[in-house]
Amino acid sequence: MQSSALRRPPGARARVRAGARAGARARAGAGVGGEPSEGAADVRLRRGRAGDLGALAALVLREKMNPLFLEPSRFVVGVEEDGTLVGGGQIRAVGPPEAGADELASVVVRADRRGQGIGGRIVDELLRGRAGAAGAGGEARELFLLTTGGATGFYRRRGFAPVAPAEAPGALRAEQALGALVARLAAGETCVAMRWAGPPAAADAPAGAPRAPPAGP
Repeated sequence: MQSSALRRPPGARARVRAGARAGARARAGAGVGGEPSEGAADVRLRRGRAGDLGALAALVLREKMNPLFLEPSRFVVGVEEDGTLVGGGQIRAVGPPEAGADELASVVVRADRRGQGIGGRIVDELLRGRAGAAGAGGEARELFLLTTGGATGFYRRRGFAPVAPAEAPGALRAEQALGALVARLAAGETCVAMRWAGPPAAADAPAGAPRAPPAGP
């Protein structure tokens, strides 16, 4: 799975690599289970650059995630004041072009910077950018992710909802089946497919997340 032994949240892992260890990480990411807290004021977000590839690959390999399909231009990354990259995540097309589906994937935060809301900020910025592209006339595509059962609350608060395996793109179904097996054996966890259902209501969304507009009179 793009998003081994899975750890319990915080930290959903993802994406099966060609081998069983990476296949256990819940694809949507590592270290994203917590909500914002004090301590991350020194981390700013920006779009990924070609020169970020080495740092991104090192982060995902350290978490035993899939190092393939890491195209920096698709990423939002978090960097410290000295430019050190401490996290990132991407939205990428999944399956054949005609499938019209994307995946939130490769979300990872360096272990010593977890619990500070950095993963949440990265995901929120990815969703905001995607919404902006759609609003500017971009193609409307479904958005999916794979994560561990214990991390679903993090994504529910951002507008994702669990779906049956049959509703996920074919490219994700096989990975979910393998991920579910390894997650259960490694940590007593489940592997869950989720689909974005739209921005959550303001009362439900975490600070900084895209929100649904208020209902009309």
